[in-house]
Amino acid sequence: MTPAGVPRRAPRIAWVGTYERGYPRARVLIGGLRALGCEVVECHRPVWERVTHKAGGLLSPAGMARMGARHVGAWARIAREQRRLGHLDAVVAGYLAQPDAVPAWAVARAHRAPLVVDMMISLADTLVGDRGRAGRAAGAVLAGVDRLTLALADLVLADTTPLMTAIYSELLFADRSLHPFALAHQRHYDLTLLTGLDLPWVPDGLQRDGAHVREPVDALVRHALREAAVPWHVVYGHGPARRDHALDAIFSVASTDHLALGFQQRSSRHTRWSPLCAHCGDAAAERRLFRGLGPITAPPA
Repeated sequence: MTPAGVPRRAPRIAWVGTYERGYPRARVLIGGLRALGCEVVECHRPVWERVTHKAGGLLSPAGMARMGARHVGAWARIAREQRRLGHLDAVVAGYLAQPDAVPAWAVARAHRAPLVVDMMISLADTLVGDRGRAGRAAGAVLAGVDRLTLALADLVLADTTPLMTAIYSELLFADRSLHPFALAHQRHYDLTLLTGLDLPWVPDGLQRDGAHVREPVDALVRHALREAAVPWHVVYGHGPARRDHALDAIFSVASTDHLALGFQQRSSRHTRWSPLCAHCGDAAAERRLFRGLGPITAPPA
């Protein structure tokens, strides 16, 4: 806890590795953390930006040797730069995290900070299963890299669960055949956070459909979660308030608060938080209620 009257220091996070700096995922995560008041320092060397089709020639022996040499050279420079970073509250291996997991782990341990890996996808599932670009031997190696990345990480950022694939299959093709598997997978999680539609639509300039699909997708997700009796909470608010609503919901089911990564230390007497309209599932009613309340603030800790 911070002594009364002493301002709390902003969390200091290092984004390290050969991640794609221009990829929308990296821009959104780094920009979002900075908007929340975090100090994000980048320790980066480009490797993947130079490769347009990563799943093509990279899996050939010549391609792997070429990229391996670039990767080693990039990390030689990153290793020198990271010594000047000073105190860190967390180290993030940006997407694509798997090639950077081991050296990023070494950086995190050197700074006595937790390692977060933005894994997003499984290399084995994507390159062997989804795209069929790798054979059995390469697939086994990629699966090993995935497992090692998970083992080294203190926190993993992943892509959406199979539920969203099932939802879009229902939306676009009226096909609910993927729902049983997707919802069975979703039940493995202690809590599902559903983001409210109180923020304005912002196109990513890449592949998102448009504002017109937000409400239909939101309705389908709510219906599926209710139907399968999956525990879920809706997160509303702007900036730090939205973050705090999400953290309160997580802490209501978590036994520890170590995932806060220094954002806020919560008391062991923290009470369980339940959002308004937690059980009705009516998105329109929620939005009317929150608009009537005016600016949304974090619930009391």
